[in-house]
Amino acid sequence: MTAANDTELKSYIVVLKDSCDQNEFRKTIESIDNASVEKEFDIFKGYQIKLPSTHFSTLENNSNVMSIEEDREVKTC
Repeated sequence: MTAANDTELKSYIVVLKDSCDQNEFRKTIESIDNASVEKEFDIFKGYQIKLPSTHFSTLENNSNVMSIEEDREVKTC
């Protein structure tokens, strides 16, 4: 992987723990260079975000995050 690919913006779905203050977590996302909130979900506590791939582990290891996955198309058989 090249350095250019390391900073590529990717779309992720972040699911937060019930105990997390969603507004405070939004500030955490927005404090990361080139990261942005694309959508806030109503059906569960979480966001669709754009994030440089180099910062994935930062959110993956955040104590407020239940799960984070790359957003991609889901197909059925």
